[in-house]
Amino acid sequence: MNVQFLIPISNKLPENEQKALSVLDKGCKWLRIAKTEASDDEVRPVIERLLKACKAHKATLVIDDRPNLAKVVEADGVHLSDGKSIAETRQLIGEELIIGATLSEFDAIVQAKSQGADYIDCGPYPGIDALGLKNLMVRLYEADCALPISAYGRIVPNDVPAIAQTGVRAITTSDETFFEKDIFTIIHKFS
Repeated sequence: MNVQFLIPISNKLPENEQKALSVLDKGCKWLRIAKTEASDDEVRPVIERLLKACKAHKATLVIDDRPNLAKVVEADGVHLSDGKSIAETRQLIGEELIIGATLSEFDAIVQAKSQGADYIDCGPYPGIDALGLKNLMVRLYEADCALPISAYGRIVPNDVPAIAQTGVRAITTSDETFFEKDIFTIIHKFS
């Protein structure tokens, strides 16, 4: 199981760039840059610095809802959280980049896979709890819709054992204190 760290960045939020670098140093292998009101020109230098840090840490970097920017800076992918078409985004960015989407309904996830999604963020947790996640994973398996699923929401380290039993592949969090504990030891113990 992996941990995806979701963080808004811009020149007006320099502390968030430091938080992102800190979680990379603590072993995080997946950064997701949350959409902000900042322009592409404003966030591009920050993203380029974080992309360089991700490469040094052998980590993945995806950008929320900015497929053009993801392609230009050669990020690893884009995450769609605003209802943009996965199929149109795939045409725009090509097959090389990852496409993720935020969805929590079975039919929407099946459709997303058919349009070329590479992974899904499912939640929010605990709105959809461990049992709900497990039931969804079973339905997806039975429908031959194998797709990596990440649980997102207000997840704390104590939630990891229950989430690990659901079959999800990752946890998405925006709380850097999640990395304060030895979260990877906890995850590996229950995965």
